[in-house]
Amino acid sequence: MAEDQRETLQPCKAILLKIISENEEVMDEIQKMGKDLVQSTQQLKDVSRPFYTFVESLQDQDRPKEWWNGQVGAFQAAKLKADETLNLKKQGIILHATNSTCVNTVVSGINSFYVEPDDTKSAVFHIHPSINMIHKVVSSYPHSNSIKESLDRLGISKDDKDHKSSYRHLEDANAALGQNVSVISTLIPLRESINTTLADLIRRQPQEKTGSISKKLVSLGRNCGFDGLDEAHFQRLAKRGEEVMDKLSDAKSANLKREEIIQVFNEGQTFFDAFLKSIDEKKLKPQ
Repeated sequence: MAEDQRETLQPCKAILLKIISENEEVMDEIQKMGKDLVQSTQQLKDVSRPFYTFVESLQDQDRPKEWWNGQVGAFQAAKLKADETLNLKKQGIILHATNSTCVNTVVSGINSFYVEPDDTKSAVFHIHPSINMIHKVVSSYPHSNSIKESLDRLGISKDDKDHKSSYRHLEDANAALGQNVSVISTLIPLRESINTTLADLIRRQPQEKTGSISKKLVSLGRNCGFDGLDEAHFQRLAKRGEEVMDKLSDAKSANLKREEIIQVFNEGQTFFDAFLKSIDEKKLKPQ
């Protein structure tokens, strides 16, 4: 790489490293906040049921009015704050979709080092332990279950008398991972699951001309995406989606090793998961 090219790339590297570090700090705070919230909520929930049974055994005259008022006030305050927190659920959904899209961008970014096998730089990146660690982390997450939950939420049918459903294609792909991993058994069913889902969602959005995968994704984002996810979010998904579908299709003619098939599969699933999490079921037409 020429010296002037290194000078051009260095600021980009510095910016990316800085934002990764800053994001880690924020994620740590969110995780701690979530952990504390779950802990305090569980404690109150565990206390509430036996306390309810105890209160049922009392008569009004068994305790002074101040006692009753104190208990009512405490539970009213907890209920008010719980309602306010639930109103923030939408922000949680948006963060969920944004985080998933960021993960897919990372997976797509590291997989790009595999597309030029004659490039010696790619060979170096191929064996980098950090890349292997990322794939290990991604593989450990239940993306398939998350996708199925989103398919259910979006009203994507599990059964179709005339055609194999998105759900069944996805199940076939994941079942093959634990058995005979091949392009035909894993990557093609995943591609078909994504295609079938997109076709279903396109039918259920306002009528609009679409063509390529990227145009379909942008159109669905514009018409049916969660409020709060901007156009740039769906542009990122559109770019990733185009790349993923090309890889899933081109894999048939490529001589991929088992680990490479799994890497492409991870990229496909993280994209599918991120996209589905970005679509608001309330904006879709009924089946």
